[in-house]
Amino acid sequence: MQKFFGQPRLITNILPHRKVSWLELFYDLIFAVVLARLTDPLVEDFTPARFAYATIVFAWFFWSWHDTSGYFDNHGNATLINLFLISAQVVITGVAALYIPVAVGGDFRPLFPWMVVMSALLSLIWRLIAAIDVHHAPASRIWSRAYAGVAVLLIVGWFAPATWLPWIALLAAVLNFGVILVGRGALYREYRALGQPFVLKDSLLERYGLMTMIALGEIIAGLFTYAGDEPSPTRLAGFGASIILVALVGGVYYLMLGAVTIEMQSSLQVMAIRWLFLVVVYLLMVMAVMVDLALAHPVTAWRVALVCVLVATFLVMWIIRYVTGNSENPRLLVPAMVGLLVLVGVAFVGSVLVTVIAMDVAIAAAMVPAVARVQA
Repeated sequence: MQKFFGQPRLITNILPHRKVSWLELFYDLIFAVVLARLTDPLVEDFTPARFAYATIVFAWFFWSWHDTSGYFDNHGNATLINLFLISAQVVITGVAALYIPVAVGGDFRPLFPWMVVMSALLSLIWRLIAAIDVHHAPASRIWSRAYAGVAVLLIVGWFAPATWLPWIALLAAVLNFGVILVGRGALYREYRALGQPFVLKDSLLERYGLMTMIALGEIIAGLFTYAGDEPSPTRLAGFGASIILVALVGGVYYLMLGAVTIEMQSSLQVMAIRWLFLVVVYLLMVMAVMVDLALAHPVTAWRVALVCVLVATFLVMWIIRYVTGNSENPRLLVPAMVGLLVLVGVAFVGSVLVTVIAMDVAIAAAMVPAVARVQA
């Protein structure tokens, strides 16, 4: 049986200069659907409660991506067992995405069974690793038990009153992300025993970059909906300025995080950096919503929110560079904050088109010295 299905790669079998497989890239693409299913109901009817529900759903779906990405980075190979595991996750994620708009509307009950299935599957995956990989077994058992416990929590929670379900889903997401706090000791002993550094490998950084580009693509998809089949000159101008904005954000991501090296002192620090990359994706999802709302509704609050989300996105990118030792000068935040105040002022007094153009100009101006340093 093992000869037929094969077994995942052991933690000690490190592949230098590993490239992301086509199978992993295919799995990543299903999250374009997840992001679309999250943003569409918010654009249609944005309320603080729906935004909170969307945040919880985002956390759960991207926990599953985050954990699976880590698994394949350490244990991925071209075996039938891994082909089955990632294919199963594509199917589970795709079917679960059907119920995202309902959950964003406040009804989590239809989504819970699929959350249970994914939690149980990941529990089984780490149980498999514990059985075959003696070095990674202590940490893998912790992950397996934690996810099994979350699955039980969700099963029991499914019978709770409807108003409890978002809180139970939030608790499940916190427990899933927080398992590192319990398992960090086992990981520390494992990595020290094997002499492995606490790094975020280039192959995993590539996948965070791809997920960021998928989130930027979701902004573009929303812009096409805004423009319509025969856009008016005003809508065409807003579409063009917003496309430039998306392109500039992608350029900033490339300049700031495209060549970072991440080696920390503990597994918890590395995991925190991975969380920050997910925060960037989350903020871009929020930006997709704010762009659509600002273009569709001439309300000052949406323009100001768009500016703030954009600056928050760049700030998180800068934090990643700074805490990993890739940023040069924290005083660069001073002109950035001044620029934020100027853009907020523009958002208060100008139209959305003027605001987006001002954002384009500000980002392009800020990129000039960075591009000059790269070319030098």
